[in-house]
Amino acid sequence: MFFKKNKKDFKNFYKDFFSSFQEGELLFSSIEFFPDGILLLDEKQKISLVNPKAENILQIKGVDILGKSPLELGQLESFKNLIPLLGEKKEDPFEKDLQIKKGFFLSVSIIPIFSEKGFKGTIVVLKDVSKDKLLEKAKTDFVTLAAHQFRTPASAIKWSLSTLLTQETPPEEQKELIEKAYKTNDKMISLINNLLDFAKIEKGEQFYQPSLIQIEEFILDIIKNYKERIEKKELNLSFVKPEDPLSKVMIDPIKMKMAIENILDNAIRYTLKKGEIEIYFEQKEEKISIFFKDNGLGIPQNQQNKVFSYFFRGSNILQTHTEGVGLGLYFAKNIIEAHEGKIWFKSTEGKGSLFAFSLPVKKKFNEFITKDFY
Repeated sequence: MFFKKNKKDFKNFYKDFFSSFQEGELLFSSIEFFPDGILLLDEKQKISLVNPKAENILQIKGVDILGKSPLELGQLESFKNLIPLLGEKKEDPFEKDLQIKKGFFLSVSIIPIFSEKGFKGTIVVLKDVSKDKLLEKAKTDFVTLAAHQFRTPASAIKWSLSTLLTQETPPEEQKELIEKAYKTNDKMISLINNLLDFAKIEKGEQFYQPSLIQIEEFILDIIKNYKERIEKKELNLSFVKPEDPLSKVMIDPIKMKMAIENILDNAIRYTLKKGEIEIYFEQKEEKISIFFKDNGLGIPQNQQNKVFSYFFRGSNILQTHTEGVGLGLYFAKNIIEAHEGKIWFKSTEGKGSLFAFSLPVKKKFNEFITKDFY
């Protein structure tokens, strides 16, 4: 509802006021349910009207700010950056984007109202543009990150080819240079695929072809592909197979393989040499949970809320592992949630992490094929 100073029944007051002229009731409803916040300042630049959306955006109660000037509201965090805009009398409408606090941006439209007798007040329209600003920042980060990640392998390939072209290199060294260039090129292709997958997820273009899968056997096959890396780091990987077979789950094997590989790859990559990794399972009712526990680097406490964000890499990891774009867990979360599952973690810096995800068990195949998602 609206708020007006010195009126006991604010909503009825404004309803009566607007209904006193043609189409007034429609205007009343439009302002009350307007998707953006609206403030009305009178000729003395004191707040005389607040709609519900403005209360929500500014995290205030209308009755607490009515009859006050912006300067009197300086103690409110949401008003600090608004004061310079609201405290001035301007003749022409204007718009400006403001950062109210970290991660919270507003587009503020200021519309002065004049009559034949002069200045009558100001309409202020507040629009939350935080998502747009974050997307804008993400695009900038994306370009910067992509350029940085491509530059190193591209330079390595260029060096290998240059050496082959300009020097008389023995056949054995030629083969070694070609192999290095081939492997580096593979890394670039993998990076490109990751960035393309990221773009598809952001556009909502995830396509799934579900199959009925025995998840423990599925994960065991994935682990086999990491045998060489596990042995090279002398890791003790324990795969605790359930005593009884788990119920089968309906998943897209290609997409779920990507999710599991990203979780497992992190465990292997960020566990120190001769460290330990344990993979185990749990089934409760109609849900299967899979756990990946390691005693690796862990994640700093103050950064754990960003773990599933795109392009996130822990500060402690960046010091020792410069490669990577920080998309693995972002992919895993999106893929698992698209399968109606959940993913979570616990971590202590320097002691290791436990990443886990659950998938629903369906009793009938038609429970899947009727889903719009598939």
